[in-house]
Amino acid sequence: PLETENLYQYHVFSFTSGGGFPLLVCHCLCVFDATVRECVRQGARTPEDVADQCGAGSGCGGCRQSIEAIVSRECAARTFDSAEDDLAA
Repeated sequence: PLETENLYQYHVFSFTSGGGFPLLVCHCLCVFDATVRECVRQGARTPEDVADQCGAGSGCGGCRQSIEAIVSRECAARTFDSAEDDLAA
């Protein structure tokens, strides 16, 4: 069973791991998971970076845990992809 504190991470990971349904991450500014992932591709490495780029997480703060989970996952995926590229070269 999932602990309540991990429910957001589970939800984010299950829907953002490849072609799933769009996930509304920030209700205050209507920012979806794809926008947060794009922020990471554009250089965001923290929830604060995401807030600076698209505003998500700068309102009530209720989405910060989800943003943190997406940033963490995307950064890990980018690191893994880079390592695979290095091995292939």
